[in-house]
Amino acid sequence: MSWSITSPVTCLIGPGDSTKTTILDAIELSLLPRWNYQFDDSDFYMSNVKNPIEIIVTLGQIPGTLLSEQKFGLYIRGWTKAGEIRDEPAEDDEPVLSIRLKVDDSLEPEWTVTNDRNIEGKKISYKEREALGANRLGSNIEKHLSWGRGSSLTHMTENNREVKSVLIDASRKIKNEIDFDKFDELLKTAHKTQNLASGLGVKPNSGYTPQLDSNTISTNFGAISIYDGKIPLRLMGLGTQKLIALSLQLSLLRQGEMILIDEVEHALEPFRIRHLLRTINDHIKSSIDSIGQVIMTSHSHTAIVELEAEKLCVVRSENGMTTCINVNNELQSTIRDVPESLLGRKIIVCEGKTEFGLLISLEEYWKNSGMDNFASKGVVPVEGGGDTAPKRTIELSELGYNTCLFLDSDKLNELKPDIETIKSSGVELIHWAGEVSTEQRIILDIPWAAVKKVVELAVEFKGQDSVFDSIRANLGINSKTNQDIDEFKNHGFSEEEIRCAIGRAAKKNNWFKRIDPGKRLGYVLVEEFDDIAGKEIMETISTLKNWIYE
Repeated sequence: MSWSITSPVTCLIGPGDSTKTTILDAIELSLLPRWNYQFDDSDFYMSNVKNPIEIIVTLGQIPGTLLSEQKFGLYIRGWTKAGEIRDEPAEDDEPVLSIRLKVDDSLEPEWTVTNDRNIEGKKISYKEREALGANRLGSNIEKHLSWGRGSSLTHMTENNREVKSVLIDASRKIKNEIDFDKFDELLKTAHKTQNLASGLGVKPNSGYTPQLDSNTISTNFGAISIYDGKIPLRLMGLGTQKLIALSLQLSLLRQGEMILIDEVEHALEPFRIRHLLRTINDHIKSSIDSIGQVIMTSHSHTAIVELEAEKLCVVRSENGMTTCINVNNELQSTIRDVPESLLGRKIIVCEGKTEFGLLISLEEYWKNSGMDNFASKGVVPVEGGGDTAPKRTIELSELGYNTCLFLDSDKLNELKPDIETIKSSGVELIHWAGEVSTEQRIILDIPWAAVKKVVELAVEFKGQDSVFDSIRANLGINSKTNQDIDEFKNHGFSEEEIRCAIGRAAKKNNWFKRIDPGKRLGYVLVEEFDDIAGKEIMETISTLKNWIYE
């Protein structure tokens, strides 16, 4: 993977198993101040330990203490205003360091600061990496709620000697205040130990007694936590813990901290997600120099909608190669309208609500027939918004998604962009034969008895008078006596003419232009699959099915 981050706030999105979390892992492994990572063979690509792990992270806003010649000043590179790395920094470049983590078949990690002038690099210790200010908020949230190594509370505390003094003083008081003369069993065991040792020639100086060993009384920073009254914060709800820890880390952004957050929405209600993301944005915007950085992952519609498009990055992984595509601000409307589209592998953009509802009924039919559900295939149907569907489909295709535009065929010549542009962008275009809407295609191809069911369904949604008035109008009949489509044959109309009139009425009067009516129309259709096997509509449905399950 090669990725240049373009925003101080970045949210990695995309389907499951696309290596979003792995990217955070790579940054954490390279920058966080730990030295005792345990690697094993399965960490290598395809478990091939002869192919070393190598991660290089280049970052700016380096603390001055690391830029002296005695430290890493001779390894400084330049970050240009165009967002490129220059090995020999120019005067107007930002000074940056490239930190490399390498692990070979010995499974021993090695951290170095490197550049093209010195490939071997210079080792950087975990203490020196600690100065880079990278933090990961994951499953160990509670560590940030105590004064422990690498915790936010420790970073916020200006004089950590005070913490150590408190712990040492507490251990002394504990040791001195316990009266072991009250504990007969412990005294008996200590005296028995003295007698047994004496039998082997060991002479006590003052006599054996039970006491607390100061080495076993923790004087580590983690022994002090923050409480809310009598309750430690680590016992609060997971969402509350997460927000408290994040509030601490966000306060450190101005000091150049980096925060890595996996699944930012985890354990949070939608309103809390929105508030959190707005707060993160406010922290970044309030800094004139954009100090600090937040990199997160998400599978949440709420997070995608709340963030500006330029803060989103679509992640893909195939055959060991990960790609990160930064989203353009021009896609903001698509993201706000169909955020779920950015979370799948294959996207079917349905032109309208009728097609979307129909697709839902088709999925249910295929699933009941033993096929996989769409979710297991990573297929996401989205409603395209009518005339905007072609543009929306192309935009998603340009982000690397495998996309299909499913639409009716009554206005193919009016599509914007046109058919050729859609196809040339890599979009699969699936539509009905003939210049007809979805409702018309169904009514033309299903058996006559099923056409009656469609009319009954329309009556349920629109009312009998409205439905039959519109059919009569399309047949040119003024009489209002007909309440059954068979009666139209008495006026000399053929079955084909009646089908066409019903189809035109359905289209013009929007009988099924909502998702639920479209789904109910689909249920009528799938019940007739055996009887319409040779019809044109089934050829199109077969094409759609093949694209979904290929």
